[in-house]
Amino acid sequence: GSNIDGELGIGSTDSNPHARGVQVSVDNVVAISAGYRAVVVVDAAGVAYGAGANTSGELTGTSGNNLTFAYLSVTTGAPSTARVVEAAIGESDALVRDADGVVLGSGDNAYKQLTGLPAQYTSMVVLNGQKVISYVKPSSTGTRKVGRTLTAHVGSFSVRPTHYTYQWLRNGSSINHATKSTYKLTSSDKGKHISVKVTGSRGGGFASGSATSLPTGAIAPA
Repeated sequence: GSNIDGELGIGSTDSNPHARGVQVSVDNVVAISAGYRAVVVVDAAGVAYGAGANTSGELTGTSGNNLTFAYLSVTTGAPSTARVVEAAIGESDALVRDADGVVLGSGDNAYKQLTGLPAQYTSMVVLNGQKVISYVKPSSTGTRKVGRTLTAHVGSFSVRPTHYTYQWLRNGSSINHATKSTYKLTSSDKGKHISVKVTGSRGGGFASGSATSLPTGAIAPA
């Protein structure tokens, strides 16, 4: 197709490459997004590269055209170990999602589509307002008998938390001082139903999310 802005990353603006096959200069590509004037590819290591028009900083770095695929730089403050798993590019901005579920963007921000300030980003920044949302409830395992210990399992969240807190519940009410990932059943739990509330949080302005496991069956005596 058209390569007027160098979006095929072949080192030139040859506008008639459709007459022959072209091979991008990135190995082991696992994801690709083709926009109006640019292309983003992601390799198996989770590194994103872009070629083509970069007039708004959508491919990061100095504005202008990328005639070959160049690394999409990530701003300070974003996860340094971010491994990209998805990418999307529009007319003047680009988005990527990393393996932790964090969404970053670069390029035109005139309508705050990338959130925050300024009106243009020239490196990938974490989009404001993302939430840590539970989509697989936590659970607990262990022998449901007085004197034995239950262990919490956190489930899954839309954005991977960096910290978890726990609150064990007896018949839906909080148990005093039961705030660890394990809970030793006491005589007060006999015949009751135990559940655990897990809260996942992540620094950098992410809203925390919580979910509660299904209650256990009645706790047996010792």
